[in-house]
Amino acid sequence: MTYTFRQIILLGVCVALFALGQFHRAAGAVAAPLWTTDFGLTAEELGTVIGVIFLATILAQAPIGAALDRFGPRAVLTLTIALVAAGTYACLWASGYASLLLARIAIGVGLASTGVGMYLLLARNFPNDQFGFLNGLMVTLGGIGGLAATYPLAALVEAQGWRAVFAGLSVGTLVPALAVFLATRPGSDDTPKEDAPVPLTQLLQTPGFLPILAMSVVTYAPIVTITGLWGGPYFTDVHGLSLSQTGAILFWLFAATMIAGTVFGLLDKKGAPRRGTATIA
Repeated sequence: MTYTFRQIILLGVCVALFALGQFHRAAGAVAAPLWTTDFGLTAEELGTVIGVIFLATILAQAPIGAALDRFGPRAVLTLTIALVAAGTYACLWASGYASLLLARIAIGVGLASTGVGMYLLLARNFPNDQFGFLNGLMVTLGGIGGLAATYPLAALVEAQGWRAVFAGLSVGTLVPALAVFLATRPGSDDTPKEDAPVPLTQLLQTPGFLPILAMSVVTYAPIVTITGLWGGPYFTDVHGLSLSQTGAILFWLFAATMIAGTVFGLLDKKGAPRRGTATIA
């Protein structure tokens, strides 16, 4: 299938959104030992600082999802990605637990739009039978963000310091924000006008939805937990590994998920014509 120029740009935006989320969710594992030293954090405070980004993302999902439907991807994604950039930059000015916590909350709220926004752009701008393949492609290419937050981030932090790295990251985050603004239509024009919102109760009653929901919990949660929460401190404190060694282990863990995303995406694309397109009555 041949994609238009606008679709190619939107694909790039989706990859950037996925990569941004993967990077920030994994970066905490690498930065954790450094924040412990710089800010004198206790184990409880460190766990809160790392985990709050996930909690903030979860709590912000519903209102940001509603805002995407109401105002469209251009306004919402541009503003929330800019919030991620601001939160990243605020980490540089953190002087202790409270200020670092607030910066991480801002990042988490901003990231709440990246996953939903990516799927929204794919669903509204590409054929239905391409969704599985494109989603696998996003996992593969966007997974580079997760890889970058493992060994490459550890090596760069050891060479330049984490503050310099986060300063560059905050500026770089503004690039996908600008790309979203330029590639998407104003308002909610990307919304198919003939499609009415599906009530949550009706969605939950869709055949096969609950097993898929359960599967997503047991497959997505482990890698997020290991790479984004306790992987870094565990390998450093329990096994005495260096920052680079810890990053290398997390690197290969993320690489495996990228390969798997490609394989499943290709399998879905191959099976789509035979499977047909499911609809909600």
